[in-house]
Amino acid sequence: NPHFNREKFWLHSVGTSQIARALTKMLHLQFHGEEFVTALIHDLGKIILDQFFNKEFQQILQQAHHYKQPILHWEKAILGTTHAEIGAWVLQKWNFPPHIIQAVQFHHTPNRATRSNLLTAIIRLSEILCETWGIGFDEDVTNINLQEDSSWIILNESTQRMHQLDIERFLFQMEKQMNQARMFIQIIEA
Repeated sequence: NPHFNREKFWLHSVGTSQIARALTKMLHLQFHGEEFVTALIHDLGKIILDQFFNKEFQQILQQAHHYKQPILHWEKAILGTTHAEIGAWVLQKWNFPPHIIQAVQFHHTPNRATRSNLLTAIIRLSEILCETWGIGFDEDVTNINLQEDSSWIILNESTQRMHQLDIERFLFQMEKQMNQARMFIQIIEA
């Protein structure tokens, strides 16, 4: 698929997981590593789409880029479902815990998660920060007000430490982890 760069996809997945781990630690949340794994597989549905619905996925990516609209919009329009829903379905078949399934299913809309909206919010915020930093697969996040995003609101209402989060400083501190993510991808592809 000429529109699906797997290296960028995996770099985004690993980068999102690194940010999720760091955010979880900074906010003193206790997910016991589940945030890392969930962030790593949050876009599993895109791999399924590329592998098994390649023609439709190419069309989705072309339309999203041409009209500068989110991939989710075109997934729904063309397939009637999204990569997040497909990923959740696969994880359910693989007997993953329900809160991880929901975190994947609602990683674009954490306010819809009923089991673990904190985990889902961590995944969403990590993905936004990763894409904002330029480590994204589809660059769906172009212009966003973090304080208005449901992930920020959920975390802000749930933990006092969120009030102390300096995003610019946090991303600066994450640079080492992002370089490690890039090296990890290079090792895998070698």
